[in-house]
Amino acid sequence: MNYAFSHNVQQVNLTCWFGNITCFPDDDIGFSLSLSNSQTIKHLTFSRCCYYDHIALTSTSKLSSLTTLHLDHITLYDGFFSNCPNLENLTLNCCRMLGSNAFKISHPRLCNLTVNQGQGHLVSNTLDVVAPQLKNLTITEFGGSYRISAPELASLLFRGFAPFMFSTDALNLLEKAQLSLYSLNGLDSPDAPSVISLLQKLHNVEDFSLSVEIVELLNSAVELISHQASPFANLKSLKILPRINCGWKHQHVQVIMSTEVKSYLLDSSPEATLTEVPSEHCCDLIAARALIFKKAENNHA
Repeated sequence: MNYAFSHNVQQVNLTCWFGNITCFPDDDIGFSLSLSNSQTIKHLTFSRCCYYDHIALTSTSKLSSLTTLHLDHITLYDGFFSNCPNLENLTLNCCRMLGSNAFKISHPRLCNLTVNQGQGHLVSNTLDVVAPQLKNLTITEFGGSYRISAPELASLLFRGFAPFMFSTDALNLLEKAQLSLYSLNGLDSPDAPSVISLLQKLHNVEDFSLSVEIVELLNSAVELISHQASPFANLKSLKILPRINCGWKHQHVQVIMSTEVKSYLLDSSPEATLTEVPSEHCCDLIAARALIFKKAENNHA
């Protein structure tokens, strides 16, 4: 590391492997990363090989030049991101905050944020984001509550458990949104109020994609929407995505959208197109998203 920094390296990919040790999710490995001389580094990827444990990143050095950060299975202390004043792109995979069930991300210059908690890694139950310049937000496999303050948000991709609570400022600039929601036992009527509340917060969206599970949930809860006006006045395109967990069988599920649901989604935008994505593309969609994220990281490299 010292050699890299002394030669003004701008990109560092660091993977830690401590040998054949037995690790448990609650046993963080303390790791102090010496970055005191890293004033030229712009892109940092830091990951832990072992799937089931984390590294506690304890360095408090200021990373003044860092613009892109990718962390994988890392435990951070509250306030870590304040040491990266020029951070614009942040990807967090199976990370958590030291001593807290909430994951807090507050940064004035952050533009692109991806948070993936991973199935089987439900180590946080609240995601708290304050990012006044955030343009693109991706949340996958994160279960719990969400507090999002991102007034400049233009794109939202949300894939995972139906949120218990989703609180956000007005998203007046939102252009594109994709929601793919599920629960352990399938979406059911108790999930309907929180899902409908989330839909209403996305009322300015133009390009909207919903998983078939959401349509089925709305079909079962028409009494909650039948007397409400459609909130989507700017909608240009509505896509119905196939079921998330296909089991690689690609079984076709016919989307039977009730009149009430169709009115709720489309009445305020009668010119919007409605498209059902074929079920054989369900796994392709997941792979495509992974490819898009990878390309985005490479573009920032």
